[in-house]
Amino acid sequence: MGSSRPLRVAFYTFGCKVNLFESEQLKKSLQNIEIVDSSADADIYIVNGCTVTAASDSQARNMIRRFAKKGKVIVTGCYARKKDLFLEKIKNVEFIPEIEDVARNLESKLIYDAFFDRSRPFLKIQTGCDQFCSYCIIPFVRGPLKSVPLDKIIKLLEKIRSQNFKEVVLTGIHIGKYGLDLDDGSNLSSVIEQAHRIVGRVRLGSLESHEITLEILEQASQNKILPHWHIPLQHGSDTVLKRMKRPYTALQYRNSVEKIIKVTPPHTGFGTDIIAGFPGETEAEFTESYNFIKSLPFCYGHVFPFSPREGTLAWEMEKTDGVKPEIKKERAAILRQLFAEKHSGFRNSIKGTELTAIIENEIEKDLYSATTENYLSIEIKGKYSPKELVSVKI
Repeated sequence: MGSSRPLRVAFYTFGCKVNLFESEQLKKSLQNIEIVDSSADADIYIVNGCTVTAASDSQARNMIRRFAKKGKVIVTGCYARKKDLFLEKIKNVEFIPEIEDVARNLESKLIYDAFFDRSRPFLKIQTGCDQFCSYCIIPFVRGPLKSVPLDKIIKLLEKIRSQNFKEVVLTGIHIGKYGLDLDDGSNLSSVIEQAHRIVGRVRLGSLESHEITLEILEQASQNKILPHWHIPLQHGSDTVLKRMKRPYTALQYRNSVEKIIKVTPPHTGFGTDIIAGFPGETEAEFTESYNFIKSLPFCYGHVFPFSPREGTLAWEMEKTDGVKPEIKKERAAILRQLFAEKHSGFRNSIKGTELTAIIENEIEKDLYSATTENYLSIEIKGKYSPKELVSVKI
């Protein structure tokens, strides 16, 4: 590249576990470069952006503008797959959606690796989605289902074990559909089986309720999956779920949760995602959703006020039947308060319980952050080291 010193490259990542994984993959793949902090001066700033909401768009756009004043910016990830006419006019901003192409652009070859910068590595097992919910831009920006072959996953699981990690987080855009594009018959259960055999503790990323199979429930009953389930609900009213083009009813969702409860420990943690103020959401539908959420054993929930994404069906719905912004905001606040109460109740309910936890980071001398098997963040006093698995009484 003509310079006497290595190229200085900084990363800034927005969004989900998959984006974190892919940024880490890219960092490990780049040859003859020096990775610097995003606050330092760099020759190239790589922004791995998210476009799931208008707020995530705005965050990515602001960061790109800021970096563009300091050096060249390469925008990758979901944000780079959409048109941003304003940013495309800035001279030193280049949009390269695929991380493989970013690596090639910087004279390197992308390698498949895990996100190791934490005590519980993320392992991306697939990308893409073909569900096409009416509000979601992800199938358009991530494309069709693409699973990582099981033999590649096994090699990476062996690497994770060799580095003394005790837990692995299986992640992707739509992990429940893992293997549907492969011809060897492998599915999510096959990955769980191998991850449990090789690493031990297996945590699942987001999993759709209708994709919790008998095979997965059997594995949960055998403690091959940690007792933490993140199952997106999005809404608790059937009429809204239908407009959202979600492939289940509220009752079917409840049945899936109840099946998990039957085969897992009493302290199992359940989390979810909820959209407030979807087009046409009436007061009655919101109340129905609120009561449904309240009736389920969630210990946390991510609440998003509806954000229209151009190109989706809901983009058009919002134009004719949008909920007023102040009502969206108010309903989101009511739901967040409900989840805060649920979280507090869950923490109180497990006092006195013995759990296992992975040591994450040292907060101060002899005080560590840790994550329990059911996904609680706790602090532990004593002398430990990251990655260590400890038994704790809450």
